[in-house]
Amino acid sequence: MDLAILLLAMVGLSACASREGVQNTGDSRPNIVLIMADDVTFSHWGCYGGSVPTPNIDKIAEQGMLFTRAFSPSAACTPSRFSVMTGQYPGRCIDPGFLAETPRGRPYSIGWNTPITEENLTLHEVLKQAGYYTGYVGKFHIGSLDFDKPEHNPDIPVIPPELSPDSMEADSLLAAYQRVIADRVRQLTGADFTASVLWENSDELPLPAVRKHNLEWITRGGMEFLNSTTSGQPFFLHFNTTALHGPNHYDNLKTEARFSPEGRLAEPYQYHPPRNAIFARLDSLGIARGDTLPDYINHYNAGILYLDDQVGILMNRLEEMGLAENTLVILTADHNIEPGKSTIYDRGVNVPFLLKWPEKAKAGSRCSEMVSFVDFLPTFARLAGVETEGGVRHDGIDFSPVLEGKPLGGREFLYFEEGYTRGVRDDRFKYIAMRFPQEITAKLQSGEQKAITHMGRELHGFGYIAQEYHPGYFDADQLYDLEQGPYEQKNLAHDPAYADQLQRCREALQAHLAGFRHPFPLADTAYTNLPEYRQAIQNVKERGTAFIPWWNRKLDYPPSGRQKPYK
Repeated sequence: MDLAILLLAMVGLSACASREGVQNTGDSRPNIVLIMADDVTFSHWGCYGGSVPTPNIDKIAEQGMLFTRAFSPSAACTPSRFSVMTGQYPGRCIDPGFLAETPRGRPYSIGWNTPITEENLTLHEVLKQAGYYTGYVGKFHIGSLDFDKPEHNPDIPVIPPELSPDSMEADSLLAAYQRVIADRVRQLTGADFTASVLWENSDELPLPAVRKHNLEWITRGGMEFLNSTTSGQPFFLHFNTTALHGPNHYDNLKTEARFSPEGRLAEPYQYHPPRNAIFARLDSLGIARGDTLPDYINHYNAGILYLDDQVGILMNRLEEMGLAENTLVILTADHNIEPGKSTIYDRGVNVPFLLKWPEKAKAGSRCSEMVSFVDFLPTFARLAGVETEGGVRHDGIDFSPVLEGKPLGGREFLYFEEGYTRGVRDDRFKYIAMRFPQEITAKLQSGEQKAITHMGRELHGFGYIAQEYHPGYFDADQLYDLEQGPYEQKNLAHDPAYADQLQRCREALQAHLAGFRHPFPLADTAYTNLPEYRQAIQNVKERGTAFIPWWNRKLDYPPSGRQKPYK
């Protein structure tokens, strides 16, 4: 699609400000590889203090820059990836389904409901304007829900659930399914190349027999892209792995790698070691595994090695191709994990983030500047020689100055949104506001709804988990001193000593909210006085988390062995 049309559709710019907004301004163009892991916390990687060795991941930190304050605006797959792809906050979603769900006059709830459309300007389209060859590989999860279901899409083949994956029929149907998905991702992202694409998660694939992780297959897609690049033309690889998301990695590694979402693989171990080698390495490292351990411990220990192998394969290929010196590699995760996943608590939005670019970033350096996923678009555009100021609507800033050890500047507060919560944070303080639309409080008052989460729904597993570990979860206003209490346990919003800080943060949040077309009733906290709201809180607390089938653990949170998060 013509860039001028894209810009007009995004922000209603006048014709005179269309194509002039994006111009090639220089010839210094690094290759860019963005590796997005899934559901990862700091302790999963050795360079952040993890106990399971991750030599390939750690090598990126040793040869590049380790960030301690990188954030997603939202801690769920879809809104996080929306921000990566568009450089915009999730609430700017223009998908018809999102707008129908939350008309302009109502506050929206951010969850897994912010797909991109062909009218969104993407990272791929911006870089293609600068002459980049671009590729998308792996998990997508920012497309309209149910697009990949036969009952919603006549192009999707009907795949009998009992079909054996070890059959020609399965090969044919899965290959047809993958073609439709890959073509749609190419349309939505604007990428030149797509391969090994998952529309959502592994456990949502159409054939139950292949609803498992297959990092070998995703790696193959990445290698096919790298092998398709042309000497002299810069490229952008957007590589999205499924580790460390569910389903259980330990159990999946006991299955055959040749059964992929695209059919049987002739050479499943063309790049990865055999799956049983991961079990042998766990044993050689003295890392416990097996039926005596909780399933989530097995999942993480095996999955971390699986992910580290994948990262190492891609990095080694760049070395073999002679491209490592002038390739910017970023390894991060779409969001953090419980008890902050699908919230805007730091445990959810603060993510591991490593950057390597030998020509620019000092080896072994660390960065404590605050960066956000909305910064990818302006940063990559600037490095590719594309000027976005005045022509491309994005919410980020160019963070490339930090590569030379310079202060970032240009931003005092980061902005976050999830469910019916909105928040901001600066170097020290975090403010969270939770406000519900009238129709939700009306449901509480009528008795139609008996419990409440920050999503506005009665049931939301991540909300139930978060409220167990964050005492201020149900408070309409929350203020945290992250220097004194980094795990957001003590709400200072009603402490007179912090009144000035509260007002300052509220004003910053209000300034951000003013830029959205949907309202957010920051001044209205009347719902907290309703007896039905207090009863709804009690109902949540009494129910606890035992009803969540995949949640069978008690967290050491805040961690008893360490007072502050990794710095």
